[in-house]
This record gives sequence, C-alpha cells and structure tokens, in this order.
Amino acid sequence: GHFCEPRGGWYHATKYAVVALGDCMRMEVKPFGIKVITIEPGAIDTPWCDIAMDNMLKSSEGTPYGPGAERQSKLFRWAYSHFATSPEVVAKRIVHGSLSSHPRIRYRCGFGSHAFKFFHDILPDRWFDALMVKLF
Repeated sequence: GHFCEPRGGWYHATKYAVVALGDCMRMEVKPFGIKVITIEPGAIDTPWCDIAMDNMLKSSEGTPYGPGAERQSKLFRWAYSHFATSPEVVAKRIVHGSLSSHPRIRYRCGFGSHAFKFFHDILPDRWFDALMVKLF
C-alpha cells in the first residue's frame, strides 16, 4: 500500500485502501483500548504470482499493453521463484503483533517490503516512476 507499478492499479488501489482503513481504525478504536496493526507483506510464496500474471497476460493479449505485460510477467515469476518469502514469516508477524502489549503500527515482512518502501520514500516521485517503468 505504499508504491505501485505499471499494470497494477487495480491491485495497488486495494492495498492502499487496506492501509488507510487500518490507519483510520487505529485512531477510531483507540478510546476503547483496541489496538490495530497493519501487516505489510512483500513477495510471499503463494499461488498469487502465477494467478495474477496469468490474468494480466490474458487481459492484455493483443493490446498495446501486451509486450510490457509479457516482460513484467517474466520478471515477477523469476523474482517470486527466487526470492519469495514463506507464508510462515507473515504468520509469525501476525502472531507477534497480536500478542505484543505494545505492538508496532506496521509490520513489514517478506522480500521487497522494505526496499520498495525505502526507495519510494527517498526518491523524487518522477525518479521512482522512472525506476518502476524501467523495471516493469
């Protein structure tokens, strides 16, 4: 919920919405002693990558988006096959945050979750956009 790449607007819009919902809920329910944490995973070893890439390729086939989608699909599949983090890492973060008496507001975990956020924060928007376009 902190960065996006080409051809992912529908996906990133939902992630931004979840982050905003968590931020709002954290403030709203604090008076009732309820703590809200947000888990922000990066690339996690689940079927998501193949499902998302298959759908992206199918919907972009024969359109001007096709060639970029093919390159992006290859990169994502390569990255996920080499670097995706086990789902157990996310589960451990959820348990840790849930059981902590003073939990952090956000728990980032998994490949890419820190790096993309870091580069998004330090680079000017146009530079970050150029980086994402170049990568994807």
